Amino acid sequence: MPSEKNPLAYTGRVLGTTAKAGDLQMDSSDFSIDAHGKVSLLATSVAESYAGDSGTATPASSSITIAGGSGITTTGSGSTMTVAGDNASTSAKGVASFAAAEFDVSSGAVSLTDEGIRHDFLDANYVNCKCQDHPVMSNKVGGAATGATGDENVMHLGDGIQLEQHILGAGQTLIAPVLTAVGLDVGADQADNEGMELCGGILASNRLSFTAQTDACFVEVVVKLEDASGVDPFYVGFRKQEAYQAAIGSYTDYFVLGVEGTANPNKIQFQTNLNGGGAATTDSTDTWADAAQKTIRVNVSAGGVATGLIDAASPTTEPSTFTFDSGDVLTPFIYFLNGTDLAGKVEISSFKCGLQ
Repeated sequence: MPSEKNPLAYTGRVLGTTAKAGDLQMDSSDFSIDAHGKVSLLATSVAESYAGDSGTATPASSSITIAGGSGITTTGSGSTMTVAGDNASTSAKGVASFAAAEFDVSSGAVSLTDEGIRHDFLDANYVNCKCQDHPVMSNKVGGAATGATGDENVMHLGDGIQLEQHILGAGQTLIAPVLTAVGLDVGADQADNEGMELCGGILASNRLSFTAQTDACFVEVVVKLEDASGVDPFYVGFRKQEAYQAAIGSYTDYFVLGVEGTANPNKIQFQTNLNGGGAATTDSTDTWADAAQKTIRVNVSAGGVATGLIDAASPTTEPSTFTFDSGDVLTPFIYFLNGTDLAGKVEISSFKCGLQ
């Protein structure tokens, strides 16, 4: 029976639960009980404060707030608290990724690639033409630009950029490329087997001159073809500096990538010639449809090895290894002729060239 000294003296013991009172057993690693029966939580069993990089947080009423800071968002759901970084912007700090073409990241260390540096400020051999201005034309030997077969003109594109123009076929009345909403239209007179070559010049002193097996260089052209089946051909690449030739196959050393044929979609192929051994073609098995815009790039390594890219990707099929001879002075060039179907607009929206 209960008494004043022992009010819980019953003949039977009842174990307590979360729903009813009764006898309880305390885990000594979490609780302490003094001589008067007072139960206390041990300090080691519950966090009484939380230390941060700066300052300390003390829970109030058994709760604590995990607040996001600059570039950080916290989200609670059930028993999970998620801490996530916000994407950075030009006006806010946050998590950012790095463009692979402009940055290298290794073990957390970030460095600029060559493409990430403004070469036009640092490298006299680098040009980046957006083709957004009317070109200024003149004849290479002075006076107004002329369009007879084999004539050579100079095309000034602004920002100190200039290319030479060699007239191909029976001659041109539309000598200067026409500025369109897309870029510079080099389609010219729209007559079969007529067109032009544009290049960096044929003298070693020209700005866009590179030495094979010494300079790692590239040329990249973004172009839109209105009628791909009427382009026969449109090539981008490098050739050894020598006097202008009417037929591309007459150059002794070159490596180009582009379109040639009469199909729609038209085939994209490589054409090469080494030491006058004869023109060789390799069908990439990739194609170019009417009104499509593509980026054609040719790289020449410091070892003289030439390779091509279509829209920043390697073509499906590539030629066997092609290496320019040591000491050859190279110039970038574009070689274009209309086919029987006629090309329509051939709009160049970007021309880049320089050291890799």
